[in-house]
Amino acid sequence: MTNLIKEYLQIYLQGVVSGERKLSPDSIALLSDELIASAERQFSNEKATQKWRPRMSGLGKPLCQQQLERDGVKVNKKMDYNAVNRFLFGDWLESLLYVEMKEAGINVEAYQEKVSLEIAGVKVNGTLDVIIDGKVWDIKTASPYAYMNKFANYNKVKDNDPFGYVLQGYLYSAAVDKPFGGWIVMNKSSGELLVCNAPSIQDEEREAALAKAEYNMTVLQDPTIKIQKLEDEPEMYRKQKTGNRVLSTTCSFCDFKEHCWPKAEMKYKVASARANPPMVWYSKYVTEEL
Repeated sequence: MTNLIKEYLQIYLQGVVSGERKLSPDSIALLSDELIASAERQFSNEKATQKWRPRMSGLGKPLCQQQLERDGVKVNKKMDYNAVNRFLFGDWLESLLYVEMKEAGINVEAYQEKVSLEIAGVKVNGTLDVIIDGKVWDIKTASPYAYMNKFANYNKVKDNDPFGYVLQGYLYSAAVDKPFGGWIVMNKSSGELLVCNAPSIQDEEREAALAKAEYNMTVLQDPTIKIQKLEDEPEMYRKQKTGNRVLSTTCSFCDFKEHCWPKAEMKYKVASARANPPMVWYSKYVTEEL
């Protein structure tokens, strides 16, 4: 069944499109409850007042970022006004995908199950998304770019994982002593679906993830350990240095970048031949054109 998740969903949704299938009253009620609960959560100020605590969903993020969160370092940047809408869309689409899986006949054994695991002597809590046929799966909604590139395969996720998705998945799986299946992903622009599978033989991957979690938790318990920020990188164009330096992708997405890099500035990418170059974060900007 786990190898056919996408196929089951496609068959069910095609049936809805053709008028042959519809939502059951129980699923309509469940989806309504989920949407109301999400709206109440996102429109409250609960997140703004919560104190930091380690969570499975965050333990795989860059260690420097977690240390700054632990220390309560303030950042000047405010969230964009549309952040609430974005968070709501993510919650609602994940709830919708769960309901669609149930309606499609997929064997969802658990949903939004609270779990815990002792890591470096600390009880760390989390909430896994779904268990399907004895495997733990994470539900994600993704931008078109991330859908096509980041979630193309397991190694793509692992090689560019600033949010700690890989470690998060293995922590959930370890908490319930079940294999990690991977990610069930919805393109939040088109509604398309894909399944990104974790390795079928994953003992080494899981062991490495748990070891990283153990190390991170050990460091986070010792406030005397110095925070080591990530390095910036030389900007390259056709294998030559431009003289500029850019923040890593991880730092570019971090809320603390202005704390660690107070002189950083976002500029159009110098090392680009495109008519409309992308914007990037520069830690050192001396050359405006090549």
